[in-house]
Amino acid sequence: MKTILSILAVMTLFLFSCRKDTQVDSTGHSNNLIANPSFETIHHQPDYSGWTGTAYILDSLGNENIPLIEDAPPGGGSWCVQVAPGWAPWEGFTETMVTGQTGTHTYQLTFWMKTIHWGGRISLEQWRNGQLVNDKNLTDTSSVWKQESMVNTMTLLSTDRLKIHFSAGYTEILYGQVRFDMADLEIVK
Repeated sequence: MKTILSILAVMTLFLFSCRKDTQVDSTGHSNNLIANPSFETIHHQPDYSGWTGTAYILDSLGNENIPLIEDAPPGGGSWCVQVAPGWAPWEGFTETMVTGQTGTHTYQLTFWMKTIHWGGRISLEQWRNGQLVNDKNLTDTSSVWKQESMVNTMTLLSTDRLKIHFSAGYTEILYGQVRFDMADLEIVK
């Protein structure tokens, strides 16, 4: 009897170890092409990996720190990215790239956004050989967390890059902030 139970236990363990896990990001989607969509680790620590740009937050000593703050939309964890307008003509932005996509597909970019005395712009861009070949963007000035979405059909070569670009634009007088979180880029067809 012990032998049968041991064999059953080993077989059960084997079956569960062979199943393929679907990796689900913090946005709850398993097909998200963005590597770090919610700006935090699974342990709710700030994480800016995979993102670049001109966005930063100054500390009390004037040091430039990663542009993450504790604020998030419903279901968004603890952290978001905060972008302020740059001093004209330089834009305040953060962005990430997606590579390795080929063929003609319809992409849907979904994200959350909140503005503080300012407006923000989001772009889904296709770059080929350093040239912008396709761009779809959206602007908003909502002062509460709001989920937004845009869809764009693109034909990509293997060397093309998709850029997700979150912007607060630029200024010479006024100042504000724009917060973004839970970015999700998926192929919908």
